[in-house]
Amino acid sequence: YTNQINIVGNSRTYDHVIRRELDIVEGDAIYPNQINDITNKLRSLGLFKSVKVSEKIIEDNIVDLIIDVEEQQTGTVSAGVSVGTLEGFSILGGLKERNFYGTGRSLEFLLNTSDNSRELTLITSDRFTPLEDGQLSYNLNYEEQDLSQSSSYKLNTFKSGVGIGYKINNNLFHNFNIEYLLKDYEITNNSTVASSVANSSGENVSFLIKNNFRYSTLNKGFIPKEGYYFNYNNTIETPTSSSNGYFRNTFTYKNYTNMSDRNIFSLQAKLGNVISLNNNDILSDDKFSLGGRWLRGFDNYGVGPRNSRTSYVGGNNVVALKLDFSREIIKDSNFPVFINLFNDYGLLWENKTKPTNNKNSLRASAGFGIKYYSPIGPIGFSWGYPLLDEDYDIKRMFLFSIGNID
Repeated sequence: YTNQINIVGNSRTYDHVIRRELDIVEGDAIYPNQINDITNKLRSLGLFKSVKVSEKIIEDNIVDLIIDVEEQQTGTVSAGVSVGTLEGFSILGGLKERNFYGTGRSLEFLLNTSDNSRELTLITSDRFTPLEDGQLSYNLNYEEQDLSQSSSYKLNTFKSGVGIGYKINNNLFHNFNIEYLLKDYEITNNSTVASSVANSSGENVSFLIKNNFRYSTLNKGFIPKEGYYFNYNNTIETPTSSSNGYFRNTFTYKNYTNMSDRNIFSLQAKLGNVISLNNNDILSDDKFSLGGRWLRGFDNYGVGPRNSRTSYVGGNNVVALKLDFSREIIKDSNFPVFINLFNDYGLLWENKTKPTNNKNSLRASAGFGIKYYSPIGPIGFSWGYPLLDEDYDIKRMFLFSIGNID
């Protein structure tokens, strides 16, 4: 039986941060397997360089439990650059502290700025002890988007929310979030903007309820080679005085098969649907879009219902499929080079009000590319050729990207 639990070595981290990970208290019986469990749980926090748990015999059947930890640096600074033909030049930066003032709470600040958008995010999270491996998080997010070239408006968005995330098993994760949402639409061209956006010009307030389930058996490492990934996201926007509200579901599936030492086949699919809770037209930025990385050979917002080149409307339903075959042509454990062959399919359809260009036809493309996992990050080149398209689609046959090549 445990007489005392003594914690040493934590000059910065509070005792309660360590004690809340223990399944025992003074007076409880202790078994050898619990020693390993305590050690593994404390190591998984990422706060300590080393963890040693031992017993000190006091008398027959009575021991003191000694938890000896060595603390480590828990703050990190990140910075990066992403360059591509789709998003343009992007700068990414962040600060993260995993043990804020010794409380075990994480604090993260992120900045992402590109040619047409700027985003600031602040997230803080802590253990949610009623759930094993649970995290309670709070977030603030501000984003500016310039959609004048594709949809004839600019959008400023502010979000704040609270969420709970936890691991159901080794592969399955669940997140639940409630968010306050403030949108401000600025119309840049009244003659081409979608009517639903024009009617919502100015500030719009709503609340979001989000559920996300993620299941993954993908191999560890930078390059996915084996396993599968499934993600289900459900979002409910509550109707308010300035919002009609909607119910949206998105399914994403990825399967990677390592066919041989150098050959990888992957299948990726996306299925989405959004419906209005008041049987009204849904705002364009809440609908689905198609093109870019999910349909190579076409531009971002290049496929689907639109009134004109600068008035993209989007659709309430989307189906997309990506088939890829990659072969490693320069075998290097650190910086490999792959040649890639692909075939993409996509369909986007349905709106309450009918846009000028609204053919519900299947689009398809095929092409090839090169992926290089370089010392500065992944670099991708691809050439996509539309096989099935409409005359009002916007094509982009060449894609180049540093930092995001999926």
